[in-house]
Amino acid sequence: MPPTKACNSHTDQTLEIKQVLDAQLYWTDALLRCPACGQYRLAELIDMQAGERLFRLTAVSQAGAQAVLRSIETGSCDLQRAQTELDYLGNTGQLCDEVLLVEGDQQQTCTWPSGLSLPTASWRELACDGALLDALKRAHSIRS
Repeated sequence: MPPTKACNSHTDQTLEIKQVLDAQLYWTDALLRCPACGQYRLAELIDMQAGERLFRLTAVSQAGAQAVLRSIETGSCDLQRAQTELDYLGNTGQLCDEVLLVEGDQQQTCTWPSGLSLPTASWRELACDGALLDALKRAHSIRS
């Protein structure tokens, strides 16, 4: 399946954070929602440097995202339920061809440069040394 766009509403609206899933001084994984079209995205950190964060985006189903949010909110006697649902959501979602660049409260989606491999590993397994951010900025002539 070819990658999908981060949002089909073609709006510059900021994606809403519906649920932070992991954090390390700043959110690293979250479920996001477009306020214009209602589409959900799973955002996962892939690089960071000097206050900037770069996130991989995965398109996920609305029903699946809402089930995860409900499980987190209500809890369950099965302590792994929400994590299991979240894992399923990420595994069945469709990787977007856009990434999310965040600096402070400013967000920008950018098409991932062709010819560069988009990492699929957790941020804990990646260098997170700014190299991916630098490559993205060079490809799109973005200034720091």
